[in-house]
Amino acid sequence: MFKQNGKFASILKLAAVTLIAIVTFTACKEKEPEQVPLFRILDEALASEQYGVGFRIDDIALGLEVQKVFDQMIADGTAGKISIERFRKDYLLKNQPFLKESTAPAGDLSFEKVKEKGELIVGGDISTRPMFYLTTGEYKGFDVDLALEVGKRLDLTINFKGIEWENKEKELNEGNIDCIWSGLSITDSRLKTMFFGKAYMGNRSVIMVKGDSPIKKISDLAGKVVGAQLGSSHLEALEKNPVYPKITRVITPPNTFSLFYELKSGAIDAIVIDEISWEAIIAYFLE
Repeated sequence: MFKQNGKFASILKLAAVTLIAIVTFTACKEKEPEQVPLFRILDEALASEQYGVGFRIDDIALGLEVQKVFDQMIADGTAGKISIERFRKDYLLKNQPFLKESTAPAGDLSFEKVKEKGELIVGGDISTRPMFYLTTGEYKGFDVDLALEVGKRLDLTINFKGIEWENKEKELNEGNIDCIWSGLSITDSRLKTMFFGKAYMGNRSVIMVKGDSPIKKISDLAGKVVGAQLGSSHLEALEKNPVYPKITRVITPPNTFSLFYELKSGAIDAIVIDEISWEAIIAYFLE
């Protein structure tokens, strides 16, 4: 009995020594450095916003007809399925109110004119991945998929046209396009110059910086160089923020690609971008 206890005690002693050695070795071993991401988004958002399809201010009948079909797509789950295929989540807003008129005035022939020519020309910014972009000569994206489904249900050919974002209202009003459908944020100023049916998707304007940037919150933009796309709702949101007068300089490139290049090169300290777009844009540039 005593021999067995002595043998057992020896085993316990050996095990304890081994455990202490392992713990000591682990503690002394140099820690692996934490990997810093190439880019990151600030936790604090600049603004919340919603997307809509913009039509000429007087093309109410056309806008409402597109909205009616869009509502059907949301109700029957088609729009949600398209969202899940793109984002692995249904981002579509449900049961939204009309933003402006819900009935077209007498004499509004905007939809009949589109039906007569048999096509709907959709304008968009080709740098707004994953909403609307051009790859190997073909238009792709979430908004592109939605527009194509609307066209199929209205028996219309959908033709896409890439536009300079700062000229979107000019392209629309001159008749070069019939609507703007590429991550178009609904703002007070745009509601005065375009017709919108309903908001279909929520989004936020967020700040992107390099992974090792000292910028942690929006107030840290003071004294920095910041980029926001020309003619974008992001630029409007930045201009309304209290930090704006304290920013050293604001760069306004014509598209998101240029913004990202400026940030990547270190020419600017931060950029304002769509929350829903930033991962897709980083993936594109790191391909």
